[in-house]
Amino acid sequence: MSAWEPLRDGLLGHPPPYSVRDIATRALLNIWGIRLAPRAAQRLGLLMRWLYGPALGVLYAGLRPALPPAARRWGLVLGTGVGLFEQLAFPLLRVTTPPRTWTPAEHTLLAVQVLLHGLVTEAVLSGARPAMPGT
Repeated sequence: MSAWEPLRDGLLGHPPPYSVRDIATRALLNIWGIRLAPRAAQRLGLLMRWLYGPALGVLYAGLRPALPPAARRWGLVLGTGVGLFEQLAFPLLRVTTPPRTWTPAEHTLLAVQVLLHGLVTEAVLSGARPAMPGT
């Protein structure tokens, strides 16, 4: 996802409200009243994503066997679930502005971002399965 951000920000002309830098800035300000410099906020935001993203992947890997194959296709269930979670939880945690204030382009690029996460995660998990005897 880190490689996606410059393209996303370039398409928007600015970082979206759900950028890792903005989330880290708001989180520390809300929790401890600490204001981070942009560079420190970007680093903390990336660290948060590097913990959060794989944790979601591990959770999905555990739930994945219970999903029918059609639901796993292209990681759509994971991507959609992450997108819904982020649009509901982040404003409640006050780490983003409410989604109703986002532009249509910001909504679209978040959808692309989370669906890309789901697609990559599903591709990794599909390729990581041990071969079954006789297949």
